[in-house]
This record gives sequence, structure tokens and C-alpha cells, in this order.
Amino acid sequence: MDTLNETQRNSVVEVIEALERYPVSLREMDVVTLRGLDNAYRVRLGRFRLLFYVEKDERVIYVTHLDSRKRVYKRSD
Repeated sequence: MDTLNETQRNSVVEVIEALERYPVSLREMDVVTLRGLDNAYRVRLGRFRLLFYVEKDERVIYVTHLDSRKRVYKRSD
């Protein structure tokens, strides 16, 4: 999060706090299911994307990636 300005950081914090209200929060935000992955989603934050995984049985959300739209979906080998 070092490359984000203060407004962007605040947006990320707001989204993470909203995810605590899962599953209601998913209906309120710009959330899309990631194709090819079970229980994986993305939230759009301007030019950034926050990727997360939901463990429904345990009611846990894991935030896995936060990066620019250009880089977040690229696979690292």
C-alpha cells in the first residue's frame, strides 16, 4: 500500500471494513467473481483491484492481492 496516496489508502480500508459485513457487502460494492476460481472475487477501486477469497464454511475472507488493474491479473511464475 506504499504506492497509494492517502485517498486510495482510505478507499482500501473502507472496502476491507465493508467486507466484514459479508455477504451483504458484496451486493453493495462493485464485486465480480473471478472466472476459473471458486470463491474468488475482485473489487474495483479506481485503477486498482483488490482480490479476495471467501472461505464460506469458516466465514473468513482472505485479501490476497492489491495492485493496479494492469498488473493484478498477471501470473507470476
